[in-house]
Amino acid sequence: MLLKPFLLKLYSFLPILLTLRLGILCKSLFSFIFLIFEYLCLTLVPLYFRCFTDST
Repeated sequence: MLLKPFLLKLYSFLPILLTLRLGILCKSLFSFIFLIFEYLCLTLVPLYFRCFTDST
């Protein structure tokens, strides 16, 4: 039962870590902006669906 939330958290952090690694390698502002945008999408979208789909 605890495996599903763990996998969801792992899935949400993998692209962030990859983008952060790319940002360190490139040292560009675009990678940092993309990192913030990706983090917001990966955190707000699951929260939105969780709130509006589990309320039934």
